[in-house]
Amino acid sequence: MDEITINLSKHEFNDGIKQFKDPEVVLKRKNFIFAKNGSGKSTFASVIRTQLSDSHDVPVYNGFDSILGERTRISMLSLWR
Repeated sequence: MDEITINLSKHEFNDGIKQFKDPEVVLKRKNFIFAKNGSGKSTFASVIRTQLSDSHDVPVYNGFDSILGERTRISMLSLWR
């Protein structure tokens, strides 16, 4: 099984506070990440993108505003993997 280790030890907020409890996370082939709002899911996704962007395509969903732009209605949506 393929595993990827994400190093979290160097990630800090701008004020120097460490955000993550563990120094690393091992991701398996499929991972489900869910938590309360404001708990760091988007930050974790950004860390993954930063560390893996040279070797992997890491799309990060940032809400429909980034997809729709100024439009307020979705006439079609296609998702693929």
